Amino acid sequence: MYIKLKDGKPEKYLVEQLRRDNPNTSFPKNLSNDLLADWGVFPVITTTAPEFDLLTQYCKEVEPLEIAGKWTQVWQVANKDQKEIENSIINYNANQKELRMSDYSQYADPLYFKYKRNESTEQEWLNKIQEIKNKYPYIE
Repeated sequence: MYIKLKDGKPEKYLVEQLRRDNPNTSFPKNLSNDLLADWGVFPVITTTAPEFDLLTQYCKEVEPLEIAGKWTQVWQVANKDQKEIENSIINYNANQKELRMSDYSQYADPLYFKYKRNESTEQEWLNKIQEIKNKYPYIE
């Protein structure tokens, strides 16, 4: 990832764009960081997004910062508002329901039919249902 400084402000930039922006300039095949710097283009050190709570927060990439002479990718974690949190919970629970339904049909339903044929116990079936509920809990 690269940035180009435009009016002192970093903007995402592709090295290939440098060639397109300067069609009358002959550049070497492999551009060194020093040569790119002469054109105001700098590599950005990529970083891993920080951990955050998907239900109550969001994380977004913000403008890179120059830290100790190197441009570095920066992330911002912010809290969601109440409506966003409510929507996150609704979406989370809907996803959990889909996962439960899939596991019910794959694991619990066969035990139910075994139980009905006296090949298994009702408790084995009920235990499997509870195991699936524990695996995919809802948020109240």
